[in-house]
Amino acid sequence: MWQKAFSEVPGFDPDTQTDSSIPFHVSTLDELRIFLDRVHIQQCLLRPYFETKNYPLVEARELLPSFEVDLFEYKDLPGFSMVAFERPLSSFEEIFQYDVLKTHGGDTPTPWTLQEQGCHDDGRHHSTNMDQFLARLPRRYHEEMERQFHDRDICDLTEYHALLPYLLRLERAHVLALDQQNNFCLAGVYASLPSDLDSELKRFGLKIGKFRTGDNDLYECNRSFVYQFLMELYGFSIVSERRTSSALFARRLHRM
Repeated sequence: MWQKAFSEVPGFDPDTQTDSSIPFHVSTLDELRIFLDRVHIQQCLLRPYFETKNYPLVEARELLPSFEVDLFEYKDLPGFSMVAFERPLSSFEEIFQYDVLKTHGGDTPTPWTLQEQGCHDDGRHHSTNMDQFLARLPRRYHEEMERQFHDRDICDLTEYHALLPYLLRLERAHVLALDQQNNFCLAGVYASLPSDLDSELKRFGLKIGKFRTGDNDLYECNRSFVYQFLMELYGFSIVSERRTSSALFARRLHRM
């Protein structure tokens, strides 16, 4: 059954993570990738395969990048966007918007934040984080989540297994980053990942000679070709707007 997948991998079984005597540290992108691969395979591939009636079969050719303009996704299968940084977040300096979640070992408090936000109050952190999350979660899931996480830290990566079904219900992306102890945590939700697709297309089209400044007819004639070529060049499939935006945002981060 899907619940047993990876259950014998040391440090992975979510049932063991409630034991505080077992250290659990994910502090590098490689460690995070391995951890997330296991969680996402279990929760987003195996679980729906066992639980979804008439699970949609996927042809082998569909596993390759598709450059046909089929802007759809399987509606019954889990989908999400996520961005991870191997550093602490700096809210004011980030190039995207998100709802901040505060960890208990989070930002070094200033006198103002101590006074206004109660930064040393773990209960306050928990309440604020839950409020932020619930504000973005469809109301029909509120009671269930509040009951399950009323005394648990949703930022702690050991809770990611249990939290993922709720993350899958959120629009936009969730954000993983390092906390002050250099461990990865859930640092934000409802993140907008700016892709700037229009400017990307126009710059690329001008570069390869398919567009000319001010030539509307040439732009309209070649736009689809330039879009497909741009996606193919970087291995991005043309699918939903969310996944295309995520791919272009990842490319922007890589250039930075």
